Amino acid sequence: MKYFVLLLIPIVINGCQAQIENHLKKDEKEIVVKIIDKLSYVQPPPPPNTNDAIYGISDTMVDSIGRMKLKVAIYPIMGNEMEKSSIDKIPNEYQDLLKPEMEILHLENVKGLESKKGHTIMLADTQQLKKSMEFKNFDLLYNFSRIRFDENYTKAIFEVGVSRSRLAGNASIFCLKKVEGNWNIEHVIPTSEW
Repeated sequence: MKYFVLLLIPIVINGCQAQIENHLKKDEKEIVVKIIDKLSYVQPPPPPNTNDAIYGISDTMVDSIGRMKLKVAIYPIMGNEMEKSSIDKIPNEYQDLLKPEMEILHLENVKGLESKKGHTIMLADTQQLKKSMEFKNFDLLYNFSRIRFDENYTKAIFEVGVSRSRLAGNASIFCLKKVEGNWNIEHVIPTSEW
């Protein structure tokens, strides 16, 4: 009986650890999808190139643009660092989340990431990205840092960059709070533009 209990302890510990990892992955997925749905939109057409034209976008065009679905890609490496020059702008209640170091995460797939707005989510091919300044297989590229949680998984902080091409994008630090089971964006701190 004593040996049975000793054998059972590692199984229980591994099972609890697996539950924690599943919970973490679930929250990460919810947050990634929330940010993609929030930041993915089609840009309106540029104004005409004539001086006498009055530029305006009709309500029909606005509705049409709002219903368009995009192909978005996630860069497969979630790094550990955030823009150091913006860290002092992070609210005090989120500062503690920055302290623990996290390992770099290499994403292998995007299973379980489904946009509520109907956008197609894929993993970016890093080899293809090196070949061109423009994105050929998708409309937007997201580059997420690791998402840092508090011990109760009620607060999260991370940085995300969104690019329309190699030369057009921006990055911000997001602070989120979980309220009644939903992640809400509390603060957005712009960090850079390119």
